[in-house]
Parts: sequence; C-alpha cells; structure tokens
Amino acid sequence: MCTCLATVCHPLAATPTRNRHACYACVCFQPCMPFHTISRDLKAQIPVLFYRQGFKVKEVCSLLGVKKTLVYKMLSYSHAHGVSYNPYACKSGRKRVLSQGDLKFIVALLTCRHCIYLDEIQTQLSNECGVSISIVTLVNVSECGHTPD
Repeated sequence: MCTCLATVCHPLAATPTRNRHACYACVCFQPCMPFHTISRDLKAQIPVLFYRQGFKVKEVCSLLGVKKTLVYKMLSYSHAHGVSYNPYACKSGRKRVLSQGDLKFIVALLTCRHCIYLDEIQTQLSNECGVSISIVTLVNVSECGHTPD
C-alpha cells in the first residue's frame, strides 16, 4: 500500500488474478510546485554560496529553495557575464510609446478643453510632442486612467 498523499492506482492487467481480485499498482507523483519568479538578489546569492563559501549545488538548492536547473543557469551567467543574470536579454513586452511628459500634455489638454475629440488630441500630440499614436491607444490611456506622477 502506498502512503503518498497523491496516489493514482492503475490496473496492471485486465484479467483478474487467482483470488479474483484485479491487480493494481500505485503510481506516486509529487504535486507540482506553482511557478513563481525568483528575485534578482536571491539569484545573486547563488554564485556567492557556490564559489566563495564552497557549498555544493544540492546544498544551495536546499538553502535557497530553488531548483537545480536555476542554480546551474545562474552559475553559467556568473561565469560568462560576471553577474547572476543575462545582461543582454531583451525585456518582454512592447516599448512604451507615451512618456510621462506626453501623458502630462494629454492631461493638460483635457484640463483646458473638457470636450475634445480623440483625433484632435492625436493631432495636437503629433504637432506639439512629435509622437504618433493611434486612437485605440488614446482610448486605452483614458480607460486605464493613466495619469502622470
């Protein structure tokens, strides 16, 4: 009998055995850990623990609560780049088109003229700030409530 918390029993044979009981085998599997991001300062501790303090990879994993693949990846980044991350990796997502100054301009324009069409805002933004954006972007800005800090 398996004592794991998560067990699944599968029949091994379709025919019953001599005792007229079906033969089953318990397959145990560990529950998957949820995905979470590891902070950059925690990743920076991996080369310190490995190279300077002499911990083995398994010990680093158990101390920091990270997987072995992450430790090896951070060690390779540390060896190649001198830091525990890839400084040449591209950031995900799109580059922001509107700066804080552009948002301030839009807010000032709306403050001066309470009733203004979106295409007029688009034209003013293009003429004054040199930024070309779509009407959809203006709608998203207004719906998300983006305000300059």
